[in-house]
Amino acid sequence: MAVFGQAGDMTLVLSGIHGNEPTSAGLALQLIRHLRDNPQVYQGRRVGVVTAVNPDGLIRGTRENALEVFDRTFSITVALQLLATLVAFIGILSTLMS
Repeated sequence: MAVFGQAGDMTLVLSGIHGNEPTSAGLALQLIRHLRDNPQVYQGRRVGVVTAVNPDGLIRGTRENALEVFDRTFSITVALQLLATLVAFIGILSTLMS
């Protein structure tokens, strides 16, 4: 996950959710390059970009991951709960370090 900015509200961009729909992962990589080249875009806020929420699904070209935890309704799964915990942890660390 790439994180830009150190303070303010956090916007989280998730991509690569369904491995058989890889366009979002490429777009997320372009977004990361754009944010690196244009820090004024996220001034006063934070942006987190996850390029592949479902990396093994992207590799296999399948909608689900190897554990079949991503479904059509995008229900909260163990993987997404872990991701949310990671984002919260990064926010806490960012606050403590500033």
